[in-house]
Amino acid sequence: MGAPGAEFAARFGAPATHGARAPGRVNLIGEHVDYEGYAVLPMAVALETWVCVRRAPAGAEAGVLVVANADGAQYPEVELPADPGARVDRERHSWANYFQAGYKGVFEHLRREGRPAPEPYGLQVMVRGRVPAGSGLSSSSALVVASAAAVAAVHGLEFSRQEIAEFTRVCEQHVGTMSGGMDQAISVMGEQGLAKLIEFGPVRASDVILPPGCAFVIANSLTVSKKAETAAGRYNLRVLECRLAAVLLAIALGTPPEEAAASVQVLKDVEAALGAAGKRVGDLLHDAPYSLVEVEGLLGASIEAVAGADFLPSVRAAAEFGGFKLRQRAEHVYSEAQRVLRFRDLCNSSASSSAASGETLAALGKMMDESHASCSVQYECSSPELEELTGLARELGALGARLTGAGWGGCMVALVKEGDVGPYIQALKDRFFQKRVASGELDASDLDSVVFATGPCPGASWGRMTTAGALES
Repeated sequence: MGAPGAEFAARFGAPATHGARAPGRVNLIGEHVDYEGYAVLPMAVALETWVCVRRAPAGAEAGVLVVANADGAQYPEVELPADPGARVDRERHSWANYFQAGYKGVFEHLRREGRPAPEPYGLQVMVRGRVPAGSGLSSSSALVVASAAAVAAVHGLEFSRQEIAEFTRVCEQHVGTMSGGMDQAISVMGEQGLAKLIEFGPVRASDVILPPGCAFVIANSLTVSKKAETAAGRYNLRVLECRLAAVLLAIALGTPPEEAAASVQVLKDVEAALGAAGKRVGDLLHDAPYSLVEVEGLLGASIEAVAGADFLPSVRAAAEFGGFKLRQRAEHVYSEAQRVLRFRDLCNSSASSSAASGETLAALGKMMDESHASCSVQYECSSPELEELTGLARELGALGARLTGAGWGGCMVALVKEGDVGPYIQALKDRFFQKRVASGELDASDLDSVVFATGPCPGASWGRMTTAGALES
């Protein structure tokens, strides 16, 4: 399924002039560590989002962004202001907020870089997405990246892939999720046949050659993870807990509270000091949840003063949940960051073999299992359906299985021997998905879209559109 050229012409009476496509991704290992400064290991997948645009004709929709969707029944058309300074309405969440975030990101990046910005004008926009929403395959970032790239193309702007990855990470925060940057980076920088180690500060990507003889199978739990709508008590709360854990670790290691609050942003900032002191997280942070009073007493300041007002909804959510689980979140991040590097090293060391050894694949699978256990127990971002899926995956012969994406629903990714893919997928359909078909939760015709094998796919592309509705090569 390509660009929505026919839908664009039918809605706006003429073909699109420019467009962009951006893929979703599956994160093989490295969950909830990108926003703490650590590397992750994803690959782009074949599921992608298209955004096609043209400048609104003179006299039509002046100063307005008319954003339509090929699936108009589910995603109704929205009109947004062409003013890039207009605020994204987080309170009334709309699918088109992601387009607006990408649109704003282009102009904000130009301003930060001191580059001249074009005069804003009305646009006609058509979106088509194949990345399932709330699946953990990064449908939101695919839309933000495709939107930003299409907007850049129609305005005649040239950006490097690194630039787009950097500024789309920042601009997606307009939607209300404090994204770490993995999703945008792999959507832009993905390559056919290669997974990527994505590092940050600045964003950069290096090749990871997956072992021959293995395959990765994605299975959708059918539980939608509404990351933006639930951010305060889930995703953003974890970001806040990690920030608080990092600052309190620095204080416990001897940094004055005011200095720690000003200089420590992420857990990576205190890793070296922990090692130099010969300390572990459990030596400095207690296991019981921290209350608001305790945290602010240790900080010598309010959480709002340290982390900013954007996190106030998460502070309230933590109070409802019984406090901040700082030790558990930090232990997950540090252990997961190490797994990413071990996974990368093992993959690349086996690249010269014609077929990966059973020991290599078993070791990779074990790291995926450990990652899922840490996500489930230490980070508490799994769900009953993901627990059922990962347990069943191992029972059916997967070498390892873990949630992928933010969690709280979405997808599982499992490592399977290449020769076992067909029987494994059929067994998953029989054991997990057929009862959902019988209950009416899933249509039988959709089975192949909720469980499938995938390999690394190319990243985003953008530019002028042909009259046939394809990107010019």
